[in-house]
Amino acid sequence: MTPSICSDSQSSSNHSFDSGSSTSITPLSEDSKIPKPLGEAGGSGRGRYILYDALNWSPKKYTEFKKFMYVVISNDLTTTQCASAQSPAQLEVVRNKAIDRFPDLEDYSDLWPVNDIITTRLKYTSRHVTRNLKEQEMTASVRTTVCLTSMFLVSQLILLQED
Repeated sequence: MTPSICSDSQSSSNHSFDSGSSTSITPLSEDSKIPKPLGEAGGSGRGRYILYDALNWSPKKYTEFKKFMYVVISNDLTTTQCASAQSPAQLEVVRNKAIDRFPDLEDYSDLWPVNDIITTRLKYTSRHVTRNLKEQEMTASVRTTVCLTSMFLVSQLILLQED
């Protein structure tokens, strides 16, 4: 089975504030949240931006966020599929875990840093899996060819010995 490779544009989802805590915290309105930069995360140039630069976090905080998200993505999502092929419920689980660990993410419009890291990580992992499968298929094809060639040569030697 070949994994699904998709070209995800930035997925978006509406997130509501859960006021289940006993303290009264007023969430930022969507208009006052930090907007997503124009373009797509994943490097500079051609309408892209670097997530690390866009967030302007300390290296320590960004590294912690990235490592945490990679583990959560690996554990809770299908890494052979792009973000648009994921279960919406599972994507929400990942987003909620990110908010629980990094509450400041609520300050970002539509949780764009979380969506960006999900999208870029799944693009990488799904492409990596596909590349490995192609390499394995090529290796198997070469082995089959070598094996068939060897069998043919052995059969020719046997025929020559019989003559």
